[in-house]
Amino acid sequence: MATTITPSDLSVTLNDSITLNSNSYGGVTPFVVGGCMAADQRIVAVAVKAITETVLGWTNLFWYDTTNQQGQGVSSEFAYLRVTNLDTVNYILLNVLSATVNNTITVKLAAGESYTLQNGQFLSSTTELRTAYPVPVNIKQIKAASDTAIVDVEILTVFKPSA
Repeated sequence: MATTITPSDLSVTLNDSITLNSNSYGGVTPFVVGGCMAADQRIVAVAVKAITETVLGWTNLFWYDTTNQQGQGVSSEFAYLRVTNLDTVNYILLNVLSATVNNTITVKLAAGESYTLQNGQFLSSTTELRTAYPVPVNIKQIKAASDTAIVDVEILTVFKPSA
């Protein structure tokens, strides 16, 4: 089937500013990802963590693999991700899982905070990498857990065809 989607640019602008003792700091950093062909935006209720003897329970937010369907996108076509904690009080733990077994990063998102990735690759290790230049791997999954109450999060993920 031929697509009727016209590729479009994703435009993101980071704007930070602070004034301390009458001195201004910060900047505006725009970036554009051209040729985007798909976007998935949703609000997901993140459940309170469920801890057993060996497992912390997570709420799945999005999968990155080989299929483009609801809640899942093609990892090689990843262009951008934003997760925003919509709660006004509670924090979440956001977990990013790589395509390599047992490689994850987990960040705390306080109420109102956002987390972004501008490409779909990262690297994690339990030790400092010293002997070889590390090779980042594709993102595989995004999941979250809430500490004390159900928390709504917004997830936006954007894709462009592989080159």
